[in-house]
Amino acid sequence: MAVFSFKSLDDLLNPLVNWVPTGLYWENFNRALEVLNFWPSLWQTLYVTVIPAAIQTAVAAVVGYGFARFQFPLKKTLFVLVLATFIIPPQVTLIPRYVFFNDLGLLGSIQSFVLPALFGQGLIARFSF
Repeated sequence: MAVFSFKSLDDLLNPLVNWVPTGLYWENFNRALEVLNFWPSLWQTLYVTVIPAAIQTAVAAVVGYGFARFQFPLKKTLFVLVLATFIIPPQVTLIPRYVFFNDLGLLGSIQSFVLPALFGQGLIARFSF
């Protein structure tokens, strides 16, 4: 893909040019930045992934520390419930979560990613504890 990104349209259409382009064509990158709206999309992606991931990490660290260091009633039962989430595929909770956030009016906002992370139910919650 890296080699193809430097090819001009003539090089792409020429069956004789396989791996090495006849010249480095940088206009492809400028065109991709314009057409794909790259920078706003990149910032939005980072905003939607980094914030919930940081929250999920903090919540998982606190819960994991609590399970490791403290003795409290129903500790084993709660730990079994956490381990039981391994057998529930995320596809099972996808539609109920969608309906829940639709009823709250949070679809399309960052809160729909942050709220599950705050309560330890992010996308990869079962692997965090």
